[in-house]
Amino acid sequence: MSEETSNKMTNSSLLLSKVTEEKDDLTSSLPSKSLLMSSSPSKKEEEKMNPLAMIAILSTAFAYGLIVTTTFLVILPLECARIEIDHITTTNDTSSSLFYSKSISLAFFVSLAGLTQLVSPIFGLLSDHMVIPPSYPTYLQILGKRLPYLLLGTAMTVIGILCQMYTSFYNLWIRYIFSFTSNIIGLTILYSVMIALIPDLIPTKQIGTANGTWAFLLVCGSLFGFGAFYLVMEERIHDMYVLYVAVMLISTFVTVFFVVRHTEHIKRTKCEMTDTIKKSSNKEEEEVENSAELGDFKKETSPLLPPSTNSSSNAIGNTFPNETTKEQKSNNIDKQQTKKEHVSLFDILRLLLYIPIQNMSSSEIRAAYTINPATHHDFLIVTISRTFYYMAISNQSFFLYFVHDVIRQHSHPEAAVSKLAIVGQMAGAITCYPVGVFSDYCCHGRRRPFVYFACAILALGNIALLFCRDMKQMIIVCGVLGGANGIYLTMDTSLAVDTLDLEGNEDKVKTDGKVDESEHEIEGGEVFDDKKENNSGAAQLLGVWGVADFIGSALGPLVGGPLLYIFGTVPPGSNSVIGGSYDGGEESEDGGNWYTFQGYEAIMIMSAIYSLSSAISLLFLRKKGI
Repeated sequence: MSEETSNKMTNSSLLLSKVTEEKDDLTSSLPSKSLLMSSSPSKKEEEKMNPLAMIAILSTAFAYGLIVTTTFLVILPLECARIEIDHITTTNDTSSSLFYSKSISLAFFVSLAGLTQLVSPIFGLLSDHMVIPPSYPTYLQILGKRLPYLLLGTAMTVIGILCQMYTSFYNLWIRYIFSFTSNIIGLTILYSVMIALIPDLIPTKQIGTANGTWAFLLVCGSLFGFGAFYLVMEERIHDMYVLYVAVMLISTFVTVFFVVRHTEHIKRTKCEMTDTIKKSSNKEEEEVENSAELGDFKKETSPLLPPSTNSSSNAIGNTFPNETTKEQKSNNIDKQQTKKEHVSLFDILRLLLYIPIQNMSSSEIRAAYTINPATHHDFLIVTISRTFYYMAISNQSFFLYFVHDVIRQHSHPEAAVSKLAIVGQMAGAITCYPVGVFSDYCCHGRRRPFVYFACAILALGNIALLFCRDMKQMIIVCGVLGGANGIYLTMDTSLAVDTLDLEGNEDKVKTDGKVDESEHEIEGGEVFDDKKENNSGAAQLLGVWGVADFIGSALGPLVGGPLLYIFGTVPPGSNSVIGGSYDGGEESEDGGNWYTFQGYEAIMIMSAIYSLSSAISLLFLRKKGI
């Protein structure tokens, strides 16, 4: 009897070990969470975006380039000249006062535009933390957390431009200031969202290409604007305002359409992958249960099995421990919340502007305007470099006066500036995209050498402008400057994204090379990529990076405007040598005043110093290989 019992026990043990081995093999054959994450189609290193889709997603850069460059190089200088002439006409004071001088007025508008950049970090913070409730209509759900702010920025820009057109037509200059402010705040919001879309949607290996595309669209927008102003609009200011509105609306529609389409495609791909995983796991579970037919081991031999292998369902269930529970919770929440058919404008604005920060302390909000040097040292250095660059190029706002006073294009200086701008933007369009691709695929993502080269050319180009005496020389120098600007614009944004520190995320990787699986989870049957979620602070940091526009764009004219006024203004009726060859210091044909060569000399030298400072600051980067 004992021998028979012993044989039964031996057979049972053999069969149990066989079943256990089959279960272990099945469990090991199922993909782990880290494997699911690595095979996720949303992981940026494993996917490539079509160049046409990239252009469509970043298409608002075209409208941004059109509006910003033509506004500051042509429209604002002309409007400021009108302000000066209007003041002279109404007061009969031929000597323009300090506050109504076109140089000081232009410096004021450019500084005001820079001041509006302060809203960039706060809107970045808002978009990082904004979540559309499930009860809101589907048409709002599909927009995600970035596009609502893109639409808000577009609305503010369009309203501001239309009000600018009206107030300019009737010479209502105080109201014009408020309209201009609305326009620039809207552009600032749009810009912060546009830049945040790059780390959100663009694969890591295509960052340089994406920034080249972005810069290419900027310069193409500028080209289109100057060409339209000179060739089609025939230098009519108010027609340009209409063009601004049309292009802004079209580009925003294209961006929203393709971003929604791209994100919906990613969601469908994830769902298909998750369904495949579920079907595979169910099939393997059935095979394990069928292998336990002899003796019904799940019931008869349960005392002999360890708790972890007591049931074949446990072997499968432990692979996705929280899946059913989280699905049930999600379904219960959906049932409890009633879907709204319509939402008021007030509710939408409250969702965008108040709810994301209602539980934040004032210190957290203030932190949106800071960069921690300990954790984001390199990003801070790139921001400082960008500040010097914008201090250099902001002085281009006085370019129209330089062409009028030094190059002596008196009859149509606006046409001359448009020609020069077209040459510069064409050169930028030629260099910006190839340099982004080249840095990605031929230089292993290195950006700094290109920035050093661009800044050196920008510094030399500003000095070379002082030696120009005719339009042919100006065309050559502006072409070189435009090419350097195209290189810098591409590499500047690439450096920002490269140093947008994923250091905090890299710390989550264990020293043995394994991924910390606690950071990855499967919710509601959908695989989520935490790398994408860890970019949630990208818009806030890029917003601070955008504040470099404020500091640079404000300090440049604040220094350059007074320098031009102090060194370039002479008493009416006296003579002063401009460029060493002809008289100035007199009232010009259009009713404004001349500025002497010495004033422009001070501006150009300062711009060269700023450009060199932009390059020198990058020497302090710690990260290698960028």
